[in-house]
Amino acid sequence: MAFKPIRKKRLFEEIILAIEEYVRDHDIQPGEKLPSESELATMFDVSKTAIREAMSVLHNNAIVETRPGSGIFLKEVRQGISQQILENLMKTDELLEIIEFRRGLEVEAAAIAAMRANAQDIQRIEIAHANLYESNAAGLVGVHQDFMFHQAIVTSSHNSIYIDIFNSLSEKIE
Repeated sequence: MAFKPIRKKRLFEEIILAIEEYVRDHDIQPGEKLPSESELATMFDVSKTAIREAMSVLHNNAIVETRPGSGIFLKEVRQGISQQILENLMKTDELLEIIEFRRGLEVEAAAIAAMRANAQDIQRIEIAHANLYESNAAGLVGVHQDFMFHQAIVTSSHNSIYIDIFNSLSEKIE
């Protein structure tokens, strides 16, 4: 019999399991509000940073939705939360390909934008960056704000092919 290495769980994984248990124990239904990040941090005796990391995973897996000024809401969960995340992780190869593609596209677009951006482009990038910063400072994941920031950079390249590719793949990129 061959032994398998034991993998230590990371804190955000433990938090996700605790949130899953909380949702189950309190019969939280899709559309209902979850406790705030501060409340979760107190409940689980962890830092808000650890809660944010867990929320980021839950948000990226379409399990929760953060509504600025309103809170964190449970979305439709097809099966258990951890099972849904595991199912999504099975698509890791595609995620890696998207990250590799984004890195190539966005780094080159940023270089071109640095040479071609006009005052209006720079203002759009600065506003998008400020929105992303504010979102993160407020403890939100900021997925949409991050997307808008990168879109502003790609648009500022004034390269129609980069812009068309970015826009056509925007759903996967976001």
